[in-house]
Amino acid sequence: SEAVSLAGHLSVDNLVLIYDSNGVCLDGAVSESFSENVAERFHAYGWDVFSLDGYNFDEMEILFNRLRKKQENPTLIIMQTIIGKGSPGKAGSNKAHGSPLGVEESKKTKECLGLSQEPFYVPAVVKEYFQNRKEQMQQAESQWKEEFRNWIKQNPTQGQIFMAHVERAIPINLEKEIQALQLKEGLSGRAASQECLQALGEMLPFLVGGSADLSGSDCTMLKNQGLISSSDFSGGNIKYGVREFGMAAIATGIYQTDLFLPFIGTFLTFSDYMRNALRIASLSNVQVIYQFTHDSVLLGEDGPTHQPVEHIASLRAIPGLQVIRPADSREVQMAWVAALRHRGPTALLLSRQSLPSLRGGGQSFDEGVGLGGYILKEASGGALKVTLLASGSEVSLAMEVADALETYGHQTRVVSMPCWELFEAQPREYQESILGEGMRVSIEAGVTLGWHKWLGANGFAIGIDTFGASAPVGDIREEFGLSVESILQRVLQALRQ
Repeated sequence: SEAVSLAGHLSVDNLVLIYDSNGVCLDGAVSESFSENVAERFHAYGWDVFSLDGYNFDEMEILFNRLRKKQENPTLIIMQTIIGKGSPGKAGSNKAHGSPLGVEESKKTKECLGLSQEPFYVPAVVKEYFQNRKEQMQQAESQWKEEFRNWIKQNPTQGQIFMAHVERAIPINLEKEIQALQLKEGLSGRAASQECLQALGEMLPFLVGGSADLSGSDCTMLKNQGLISSSDFSGGNIKYGVREFGMAAIATGIYQTDLFLPFIGTFLTFSDYMRNALRIASLSNVQVIYQFTHDSVLLGEDGPTHQPVEHIASLRAIPGLQVIRPADSREVQMAWVAALRHRGPTALLLSRQSLPSLRGGGQSFDEGVGLGGYILKEASGGALKVTLLASGSEVSLAMEVADALETYGHQTRVVSMPCWELFEAQPREYQESILGEGMRVSIEAGVTLGWHKWLGANGFAIGIDTFGASAPVGDIREEFGLSVESILQRVLQALRQ
């Protein structure tokens, strides 16, 4: 390895030795908590690596200008700086991080840096520079717009495609188009979503998808589009590899280009790897759609490592993240409408196992999924005794339990609650009218945390507050009390008390 001399030549093939603020070479050094030579690691990746004095703007200009003219490889530029630079008492110390300098230390720091003691002092040369820079950029903007107008005239087809990306407009008839899809009976949530995606891929040229090495299982592949590669960006599918966090972070960046609407997929249990990126997407209010499949212990023999139990509740806990767990193919279709309408991130939680079509379903978006919770089955007559609340694959289970309860003379309502966030946005009067006056019972194949906010004083939650198990689905239902008979007996017992 040899250091790059910016004053002489600038070679993008050389690896720079890294030095600390005292001029001690860190190559191979072992510290209390970190022994990695970052420069060598990236050099081993095939990157070009440079180390600069973070305060030497002449060196920066030489390097940046050279790279603008020619950059063949990914490049890492390591800027050597000193925390709290200029502070006599705190420079180079963690004391400069997170705590104010104080009046006296601020005066000394300004003195060391040659700055005026005037509060919020901005030198005239800085104001002049940015005024000139503003004028230069305005001229560049005008020139670019003129060139763009000429390009549009000369390339009308490509221009139309480009403007579709810029506008990212959702067609007014989108809901009708999605509703018109003829899906097979008994599809799994992931399969129904894949069918929706194929149609959306044709309608929305700015839609781009990808998966963390699971596109065959999480059903995110746009079949009529190719793969994006380093030499071909014309496709609509990105192979992210086994890197869920990186995938989620990249998807946020893709949306922020203001040209694309990204969706990404993996198993729900792997959302743990993505949490920081999910949180930032929610904090930034970016429209990224996450397709999480294998959404409960009911996926069967994959076992507790792959069976999510706490994940539904943990995603609902993230502010700004719209979480939708549809109960059948129809609700999957409407979930996509909700995701495309929402100007923020959406998590679609989809089953691996088949879902029966719900009798009493088929509501429009504004009468069903768009409300977050809606009555799927009304009590057959008489005073309402029980309201069963459920999401996802447990909605059909709730329907069977309701039928059984009514044979005992207990009038039972079933409410599908695919999206708590949408339900919470409804007026309180609507919420109460849906939840009803009778005993409320929630059914969901996940932790019961959170459901009590909807259940009232006399209600209770049925779920799984332990990890899952590796077994056939039927055995899992019996083991964790998610069979019709088990739930029926719990409700009957509660009614007798």
